Amino acid sequence: MLISYQQRTRLLLSDEQFKVYRDGDLTVYINEARNQVAGEAECLADYSSLPVDQTSQQYPFTSIVGSAAAHTAGVGPILNVRSANVALGAGQQIVVPRAWEWFQIYELDQVAPSPGLPRVFSQLGQGVAGTLWVNVLDIAYILNLTTTCLPIALASDETPEAIPLLWTIPVPFYAAWLALMSHPAPQMDPDKMLQRYQDMMGRARAGANPQTLPNIWSQGPDIADANRYGISGGKAA
Repeated sequence: MLISYQQRTRLLLSDEQFKVYRDGDLTVYINEARNQVAGEAECLADYSSLPVDQTSQQYPFTSIVGSAAAHTAGVGPILNVRSANVALGAGQQIVVPRAWEWFQIYELDQVAPSPGLPRVFSQLGQGVAGTLWVNVLDIAYILNLTTTCLPIALASDETPEAIPLLWTIPVPFYAAWLALMSHPAPQMDPDKMLQRYQDMMGRARAGANPQTLPNIWSQGPDIADANRYGISGGKAA
């Protein structure tokens, strides 16, 4: 996939003859673009597990592990935790997400907290330095988490690409914008390349979210806005 990204980025930069940009530099721009796309689109989701117990309320993202042998190849650091369930008996029960400020007021501001099963969680920080906090527990549990992740860096054409297909399309556009921004005398307008990247991100989102109940999907349209502006099926009524 890395070679394909490099070729597509060179075409956008009109550098097919390898006269301006080196492959090593393009690889840096491509990996930065992949992180930008994955973070902006939240397109790289993973289902993971986290052992928690009564000895601590905070757990670094680095302690969260893939929960199955089919853990997606190419998935890198966790950016944020979207939802959590606690495994109980033969099933699961939801653990409610809360803003950090709420968690401080209602969970940490207790002189004698009552231990129990996981009820609420909150996130402090993001990415590799992020931590997940839970209420005071009575025993050990397993949390099943839905997380948004970043991809691992592409070092060669053999490195697996975890970013879904539709979202790979905007990558060369952002990489080309970074290349243009780094050049002292770019041959084309960097702002126009950035606009093309934003257009490709919009196209990818439109293709990734189904038309059936689109508002229930990640970054889907706000149904309140549709009602407010008289929009139906993407067009004005």
